[in-house]
Amino acid sequence: AVLADSTFADCFALDVGTSYTMSDGTTRRVDEKVFNGQTLRGVTEIWGTDPDFTDYVQVGDGYIAFPGSETYGPAPMIFLSPNNRIPDNAVPGQAINLNYQETRLPANVTTTESYVTYFIGFETLTLGGKTFANTCHFRTPDEDNPGETWNIWFANGYGTIREEQQDAQGNLIGFSNKLTAVMP
Repeated sequence: AVLADSTFADCFALDVGTSYTMSDGTTRRVDEKVFNGQTLRGVTEIWGTDPDFTDYVQVGDGYIAFPGSETYGPAPMIFLSPNNRIPDNAVPGQAINLNYQETRLPANVTTTESYVTYFIGFETLTLGGKTFANTCHFRTPDEDNPGETWNIWFANGYGTIREEQQDAQGNLIGFSNKLTAVMP
């Protein structure tokens, strides 16, 4: 059931300091950093003690924006996608068309990304001993493998808490990653 005061945009609001582990062995932490001249919130994925990347999100002005990401390590890169955004009022069953340009720095290579994802709806998940009410479930057709889909669930305060690849019948195939524990 969807709580009366929950909204689609709530799934993308991030709480700085939230930290959790995933089944692939990574830790994810919500940070607030300056990215491309703006103070933004993002989810940083950490392998062991080393940050691997941060994906940024911004909620406001009628949209949920995904302005880019950055990788860390010996060859850091920045991915800028200033037009990657979706309306903040999607409804269950809605197809969402994404069409944006992404520039990779320092190579200064720009590509165009275009695909459709479907907002399946609000779902309650219990993962790592915690119940997440009103997560937003998305399903994106796998362009390379017809009949297969990528599924992702976003939770208020956390970002992505579950992701998996499914066949046409909804059975898990291959990749699966989910929250296993919330850290204090």
